[in-house]
Amino acid sequence: RQIKIGRDGSFQDLDILVRDGRIEQAPPVEAITFGDLHFEALDHEKAKASWGWPNVSGSMVEVLRPKWQFIHDSFDFTARNHHTRNDPHERVARLAEGQDSVRDMLAGTAAFLSAISSQTSPVVHIGSNHNDAMTRWLKDPSGLSDPVNARLWCELNAAQIAAIEDGDKDFDIHAHALKLCGHDLSDVIFVRAGESFVVCQGIHPIECGLHGHAGPRGARGSITGFSKIVERTNIGHSHEPNIREGAYQAGTSSRLDLPYATKGPTAWHHADIVTYQNGARTIISPIGSRWRA
Repeated sequence: RQIKIGRDGSFQDLDILVRDGRIEQAPPVEAITFGDLHFEALDHEKAKASWGWPNVSGSMVEVLRPKWQFIHDSFDFTARNHHTRNDPHERVARLAEGQDSVRDMLAGTAAFLSAISSQTSPVVHIGSNHNDAMTRWLKDPSGLSDPVNARLWCELNAAQIAAIEDGDKDFDIHAHALKLCGHDLSDVIFVRAGESFVVCQGIHPIECGLHGHAGPRGARGSITGFSKIVERTNIGHSHEPNIREGAYQAGTSSRLDLPYATKGPTAWHHADIVTYQNGARTIISPIGSRWRA
């Protein structure tokens, strides 16, 4: 992992602070930007490393005590993703795997967000492209002829249409859908795609509200594009951890064998960005359920 040393020779490495020739217990970190979640495809060993989920001590969150937990691509939307929902073989596979219900997927994601937000610190849910797949599904009239999900499709569309008619521009269909499942999400902050959420304000501010799929000036998102803007950023999206200038990119928390993964060798990796209170950052790459020696 990377260690940034200050001008006075001091530095923080995870939960250890070194300064003035002494080794001390470090303060809680400012934030952890976790690799993209993709709840339906979550790697359970990675979940143990990051959150101690379920019920494992010594996780990153427990030890580093972040002020903020940033979650990207909270769900994969496997059940009705536009890339596969018209593929009969994929539909049979989802049914066989028990991943045919959008409501069940939302309930599982909401339960997970509720569990990790109640540990130590609030969760910041970043609007991402896989969340947007649900919006795309709601605009497809074929949802009415989907007996498994038609009722939910109607419920969510009714809520979206009501918000449009009421002129409610703050309505977030993803937040509404997850809260619909009955879990306590009071400690989850929902940031819609394109909105800002800055940490380390007044010191070395870092923009953490961008997922990474939409780049500057309408370009496709890339670490190169984000490295060229003025703001320092922590992003996700590519599943490939990276550092370029002031842009840091997290990896993934999902399994590495997803159907849309690159065939052959891949740079996908389990990796999270740790941001310290002084604005320094490091990328942690868990191996199995272990995130430190």
